[in-house]
Amino acid sequence: MSIALSIEVTWTHYSMFSNKFINFIYKYHANYLSLYS
Repeated sequence: MSIALSIEVTWTHYSMFSNKFINFIYKYHANYLSLYS
């Protein structure tokens, strides 16, 4: 029970971090294209 709970919490944190990182990369890439296209 506790192991499954810790995995779920870790996965939640990882998913949140991944979404923020992907959004950051996407915005940076869009700005880069608009500046240097």
